[in-house]
Amino acid sequence: MNQRAQRRKTTTIKQVAELANVSIKTVSRVMNDEGNVSPSTRDVVLSAAQSLNYRPNMAARRLASRRSFMICLIYDSAASDYMVEVQFGVLERCDADHYNLLIRPCGEMRTSQIRQTLEQIILQSNADGFILGPPLADNRAILELLEGHGAPFVRISQSPKRSRQPCVGVEDTQAASELVSRLIARGHSRIGLIRGNPKHGSASDRLAGYRRALTEHDIPIREELIVSGRYEFDDGVAGARQLLALPAKRRPTAIFASNDHMALGVMQYAGASGVRIPDELAVCGFDDIEFARFVWPRLTTVNQPIRGVARTATDLLIRQLDGENLDGVSIRLPASVIERESTGA
Repeated sequence: MNQRAQRRKTTTIKQVAELANVSIKTVSRVMNDEGNVSPSTRDVVLSAAQSLNYRPNMAARRLASRRSFMICLIYDSAASDYMVEVQFGVLERCDADHYNLLIRPCGEMRTSQIRQTLEQIILQSNADGFILGPPLADNRAILELLEGHGAPFVRISQSPKRSRQPCVGVEDTQAASELVSRLIARGHSRIGLIRGNPKHGSASDRLAGYRRALTEHDIPIREELIVSGRYEFDDGVAGARQLLALPAKRRPTAIFASNDHMALGVMQYAGASGVRIPDELAVCGFDDIEFARFVWPRLTTVNQPIRGVARTATDLLIRQLDGENLDGVSIRLPASVIERESTGA
């Protein structure tokens, strides 16, 4: 066994304390990222731990803190690209504080089945806290179950008033308003909208942004140009079929789909129907998924900081677990419009 491997095997917290000339408790505080340690002392301890290649004993950490150091992410299986980004964001923040992540997709489960699953996780996994993705983050029965068990949780949601627990979202209304305003600046006044899944707060926010932009530019809101969707590709196809079937003088010259999956459906239907994009129809979406850059013409969309939202939600949960009172905290992160060729950029 070489010297490095031997040192990794035998280094103890006591040795770190002796090298740093501090108490074992101080080393423990630094390793657990607790307060009441000066920056200079923290630097000395971290330097000593690095030189000795010390790694905290997670079993001892759990025993001392009475935590499992496990966070559970609960989400619906819809909009998989979005949730992959959420997972990466949560993992980045978990890794920083040495938390493990339990991922539990709920797919097409009924609320009663989700409640049963959560009960099992609470009782069997001993997770310290939960992060709820949309639309589960707005499900009253699920929120009441977690609150009843006293389980700390943070919601990724556009509806902060559903619970006193911390909530993180995106400035969807502002971003949607800016996106539609850019269509108007390019000469469009007949702008169709394909709405998102009504279970998601983002759907109503993006509708509000659409309406705001039209109102601010004195363009009448025509309900026949607003059609239903559920954030799926096929909804974009169906929405485009409905909107482009209108008489020529009432047909939209631009379509704003509430997410990129539906926007891609619009583009497919338009292409199959011989409608040229963007010459005859401008198309834009929301989310800036990877395929938005791969299709041609490339898709104009809104880039939202999904990983940033997930990291922020995880940070709020860990702060809760550390004893900070975050009742009623609601954070909205800004999003940015990305103009590409599908709207004539």
